[in-house]
Amino acid sequence: MTRILTSVKLISKWSCVGILIGWFTLWGMVFFNSIPKSPQPLTHHTIPFNNHGTTIYFTQLQDGFRRWAIPVWLGLALFYWLAEFNLKKRVKNAGPKQPSEPN
Repeated sequence: MTRILTSVKLISKWSCVGILIGWFTLWGMVFFNSIPKSPQPLTHHTIPFNNHGTTIYFTQLQDGFRRWAIPVWLGLALFYWLAEFNLKKRVKNAGPKQPSEPN
C-alpha cells in the first residue's frame, strides 16, 4: 500500500506542475498579444473572452483548458495531500519492529 501511495503522490505532484506550466503559458500568450483580437475561423480562434475590456478569441482547446485547469489542479493537489497524509500516518503507526521470538 505504501508503494501505491508513493506513486499517487509522485504522479499528482508532477501533474500539478505540468498543469501550472500550461496555465502560465496560456496566460502568457494572452498578455504578450499572441492571441488574436478578432475572430479567425481559419485558425479556429472563434470563442470570445473579455480580458480587461479587450475581447480576445480563444480556440476550443484553449477555452477548455482555461475552464478546467484550476479545478483539475486542485483535485490533483488534494490527491497529493491525502497520499502524503496517509504515508505519514502509516509510518507513525508502524513504529519500530519488534524482534520475533525464536521457536
